[in-house]
Amino acid sequence: MNKFPQIILIIFSIIFALILITSGKGAEFFDIFGFIGFVFLFITGIYMVKTKKRMPDWMGFLILLIGLVGLIVDGYVVFKNYLF
Repeated sequence: MNKFPQIILIIFSIIFALILITSGKGAEFFDIFGFIGFVFLFITGIYMVKTKKRMPDWMGFLILLIGLVGLIVDGYVVFKNYLF
């Protein structure tokens, strides 16, 4: 995968996370959002273990983006609600 599409996807992920943060949604929304992300990671992990095949680069990059968005969104919620 070229570096340019990766950079565009990272920028898009950060903008998407910021939009979610500023949307005024409650903590319940972010819990559901995180749950869906973890379900995807769980299914991907099962697939990786069952098939023992090397995953394509896009799959690893997608997992990385999900982790990045989740870290930003959940980190903001924890910081806002529990630390300050």
